[in-house]
Amino acid sequence: MTTLDPTQRFVDHLEGTGLSLFVVSIVGGIVSLVVVGARTYFRLKERNFSFDDGLMLSGLVVYLADVALACVGALSGLGRRNADLSATMMVESIKYLMIWMLLYVIALCLVKSSICITTLRIATTMPKLRVAVYVLLGLIIATFLTTFIGILLLCRPVEANWDASLIADGRGECSPVTSMLGLSYTSTASTIATDLACAVLPAIILMQTQMRLSTKIMVATFLSFGSFASVSTMIRTPYIDHYNRPLDDLAYHIGNIPLWSNVETAIGLIAGSLPALRQFVMRHRAPRATTRGTEGSIGLRPPSAGLVTIGGSGGTSKIRGRKGMKSNFEIDEADQGDWTRLEEDNGSDKDSTVPIRGIRKDMTYEVETLVDPGDKIDYDLWGEAVGDDRWTYDGLLPYMKKAETFWDSTINSDQHGYDGPVGIQSVTSTKRPFPLREKVLQSWHEIGVEPIPLFDGNAGNPLGVAEYTENKSNGRREIAAAVYSLENVTVLTDTQVAKVLLSNSTEGLIATGIELANGTHILGRQTILSAGAVHTPQLLMLSGIGPRDELEAVGVDVKLEAPEVGKNYADHFLSPSTWNVKNPEEGWAVGSPAFPTAEQYSWGTATDFIVCSSVPKEGLAKAIEEDEGAAPGADHPLLKQERTFFEHFFLYSGSTDGSKVAISGIFILPTSRGSIKLASGNITDSPLIDPNYLATAVDRYIVREGIRQEIAFAGSDATVLGREILDGESVPAGFDEVYTVNSTDEYIDARIRAAA
Repeated sequence: MTTLDPTQRFVDHLEGTGLSLFVVSIVGGIVSLVVVGARTYFRLKERNFSFDDGLMLSGLVVYLADVALACVGALSGLGRRNADLSATMMVESIKYLMIWMLLYVIALCLVKSSICITTLRIATTMPKLRVAVYVLLGLIIATFLTTFIGILLLCRPVEANWDASLIADGRGECSPVTSMLGLSYTSTASTIATDLACAVLPAIILMQTQMRLSTKIMVATFLSFGSFASVSTMIRTPYIDHYNRPLDDLAYHIGNIPLWSNVETAIGLIAGSLPALRQFVMRHRAPRATTRGTEGSIGLRPPSAGLVTIGGSGGTSKIRGRKGMKSNFEIDEADQGDWTRLEEDNGSDKDSTVPIRGIRKDMTYEVETLVDPGDKIDYDLWGEAVGDDRWTYDGLLPYMKKAETFWDSTINSDQHGYDGPVGIQSVTSTKRPFPLREKVLQSWHEIGVEPIPLFDGNAGNPLGVAEYTENKSNGRREIAAAVYSLENVTVLTDTQVAKVLLSNSTEGLIATGIELANGTHILGRQTILSAGAVHTPQLLMLSGIGPRDELEAVGVDVKLEAPEVGKNYADHFLSPSTWNVKNPEEGWAVGSPAFPTAEQYSWGTATDFIVCSSVPKEGLAKAIEEDEGAAPGADHPLLKQERTFFEHFFLYSGSTDGSKVAISGIFILPTSRGSIKLASGNITDSPLIDPNYLATAVDRYIVREGIRQEIAFAGSDATVLGREILDGESVPAGFDEVYTVNSTDEYIDARIRAAA
C-alpha cells in the first residue's frame, strides 16, 4: 500500500465519481457557454438585450466559476474514498465543495429568475398567471436567501466547515449536523418544486397565447427539457444523508452532489436559452405567407418574402431599396389607400382649434420637394429622451450623408454627402436667380433676420436665411422609389391593411405580418408600420394595441394595453397670405410677361430662401407661465437655447398674371397635443381626429409672432419690399381688412382659424 504525503494537494489520477464530476462539469460548461453565448450575441446584434438576458448571462458567468471549482474539487479528492486522500486533500476537497455550494445557489437563482422574467413578458395579458409567476419568483429568491445565508451560518468562522482543527482548538464552532441536513433537504425540496414550475408554468402560458400549435409544442418542448433539472436534483438527494456520517468516505459520497447539481444548472441555462435562439433562427430564415379569403386575394407570396411595410408614401422606400438589393429577400408594401377625407372628432372645446379640412396621406410624397433635415437641437433631445446616442444629430448624420448627393462640395463638407442616390439641387445650382433675390435678402436683414453662414440651412442649425434646396435633379423629383432599387419588391396599390398580425413569444408580443381588408394574410420576418401620424395609431389600435377602455368600447380585443397610443397627436400647419405687387409689368412675379422664362425656372419652387425664425423669449416665457401655472426658469426646453419655431417662404407664384406674390408661414414646433381615436373596429371607418390646434398660449403666441414677422417683412416701411415693391396684402376671402402692422391679436387669431 502506498503511503501518501500528508501535504499532497491533488490526486494522482482521476477515476470513478471524481472523473465523472470533472468531465460532466467541463462538458456542461462548454455547452452552456455556446448556447447562452449565442443567445447573448444575437440579442446584442439585434440591440434587444434585456434584463432577463442579463440575468441568464450572469448565471452563466457564475456557473462557469462553479465548474472550475468542481474540477479543482475533483482533483482535490471529491469523489474519492478516504484511503486515497491525504490529510490536505480531505480538507481542501470539502473547502472547494463549500465554496461551490455558495456559487451554485447564486447561479441557480439567476437562471430561474431569468426564466421568470421572460415568462412575465409572455403573460402580458394574463394577470392571474402573472401572479403565479411572481409567486414562483418570490419562492426562488427566498430559497436562495435561506440557503446562502444558512450555509454561511453553519460554522463560525466559515473556515471551520472544512478545517476541523479550528473546532478542536476551540477557535470555532459549528451547528449540529442535523442543521446541515435540514437545510439541505429543505433547499432540495424547494429546488425540485421551482425546477418543475420553471418548466411547466411557461408551457401553460404558451398554450394560451396566439402562437401556432406547432410553435407552441416546439417551445414547450424546449422548456420541458428543463424538467430534467428536477430529475438531477432527485438523483443527488440520497447523498445528502452522508453528512450524518462524516468519517464514512464523506468526500466519495458527496462528490455526487456537485456532479448532479452542475447537470441541473446546465440544463437550466440551456433550456432557458433555446427558445430565444429558436426565435432568432425563425426570424432569419425565409418566412411563409398565406392568404385567406377569395375576393382581391393576391395568392401565396413567395417563401422568400422577408419585410412587410404599411404605407404607400416614399418614407419607406429607402429601406425597401436597401433591403431589395439583397438576393432572396422579397419585400411586400401595402399602400394604405388614398384617404382624401378624414372625420373630425369635435371633442375639443378649445375656441382656437382649427377644423381639419381634408388630408391626403401622401401629400409629402407627391407635392413637397423641400430638403430640410431640421435642427440639431431636436435630434439631440430625441437621443436624450430615449437614452440612445444613435438618435442624436451626430448619430444620424452618417446616414443622412450616405443618402444624398449635395449640390456644392465646397459647403460644409463634413455635413453633407456627395455620392448618395438622392440628388439635391438649389436655386443657385440650377442657375435660377429670381428677380427679387437681393431685395428679399435685404428685407429680412432689415427686420433682424440674418443669413446663415454659406446659406446652408441643412447643417444642423437652420435659424436664419438659407438657400432653398429640393430633392430634385434638374427638375426631376428624386423620389426614393425611383433612385433606390426595387428589385424583389412587390407594391400593392389601392390596398387597405385591416390590422397587424400579432403573436406572443418568449420576447413578448411580436408582429408577424398583416391582414388586408379582404382577409388576405401576408406574413413576414419584419413588419414596418409607417402609415403616417393618423393611420399608424389607428392600425395599432385596430390590431389590439392601445388604451384598453377605448379598444373595448369598439369591440377590439386587447393584445397589449398601451394607453399612450393615439395620444400626443401634433401637427404643424401652414398660414398663407398673398401680397399685391405695385408694378406687375416690371416682372417681379410669375405670370408677368417680364418674369424670367428660361427652362430651368420650371425646375423647382419659385422661391429663393427658406427662412427659420425664433420668437422673443420674454413673451414666450409669459405664455409658458400661462400654460404651466408657474414662471419658467432659464433651463426650460423652449428657453434655454434658440429654437426654430416658424418657417417662412416668400413665393413668386401668388397669381397667374404676375400681380401678386405669396408668403407661406409654417408653424413647426407646436406644444398643443390632440388625439386619434377609433370610430369603430372596422378599417373602412375613418378615425376620429381631434387636432387640438393652438390649444396652448405658447402656440398662439408663437403663431402671432410669426405672422407679425411676415407683416413687418412684406407690409411695412421697415423693408425695401414694403417700401418699393409690394402694395399691401390682398384682401382675403371672408374678411374686410388685411394684415397690417396695426393688426390685433384677435384679428390674427381669426385669420388663422379661418385659413390655416
